[in-house]
Amino acid sequence: MGHFGIPAQDARSAVTQNGDSDASSTGSASTTEAAFSNTATAMAENMQDTAGDMGDRNDQIRGIEMKEESYATLEIAEGNKNKTSQGAKYAEFLLQSANEVSQEKYQLVETFGDTVAFFFGTRPKIYQYSGVLLNTADYPWRDDWKNNYEETFRGTRCVENKKRAYLTYDYVLREGYILGMNIGQISASPNNVDFNFTMFITREINLSPSSGGMENEAGANAQGESDQAMMDENNLNMEKNGLDLAGEEAVAKAGTAVSQPTGGPGGNARGGRDT
Repeated sequence: MGHFGIPAQDARSAVTQNGDSDASSTGSASTTEAAFSNTATAMAENMQDTAGDMGDRNDQIRGIEMKEESYATLEIAEGNKNKTSQGAKYAEFLLQSANEVSQEKYQLVETFGDTVAFFFGTRPKIYQYSGVLLNTADYPWRDDWKNNYEETFRGTRCVENKKRAYLTYDYVLREGYILGMNIGQISASPNNVDFNFTMFITREINLSPSSGGMENEAGANAQGESDQAMMDENNLNMEKNGLDLAGEEAVAKAGTAVSQPTGGPGGNARGGRDT
């Protein structure tokens, strides 16, 4: 390691010279204190310069480049397979944690021999998010979140309006449907309200400049599921109309069957042959 401050022999000579004159006058004491003060100042400046040089070298070796700070936004808008359309972005919440879990569809068969594993793809991606909502007179984020959730954010409203939820944070975009949310409030912190919500993910996109907007393959495969979910309301209406038509046909057939005799000319109720 390098030496900090002035060389040791120079420090000893300064103290010796000041010590010889210390017996003759009181002014030598102040001179000695000034010498030590200058030495300490020089050592501190040298340590700062050395620490800065070491930090620069470490950054160059490790290649660390800090990302710019960002905040999370939630957008409810129509989407397509390439890009999302421009919609109103909601940012009145502070996202603090994201729990993204990926699981396989599998079946383990335990026999008398080796265990056999069967894999059938991936399970639906259900991600958990949590954060803080402000709850003050000038920032009523809690009430705004609850109102927007009931009217716009939740999955049922998105399907009815043929839209999806787009959550953006830390240079990533998550497309899907919000399945539920929870708000917890305690008296110890009335101005901050904890909240969390669950989201069914249909597509994942990396927005970092290095990735060039790369889309997650698993999310792209779930696009069909998303499109199917968007058509749930129409499918229900079609099924309802089909049931109504089937019911009318069934009533018509029943009326025809009742109006026609089941037997022969003799009116045989069992429908047997005429004797």
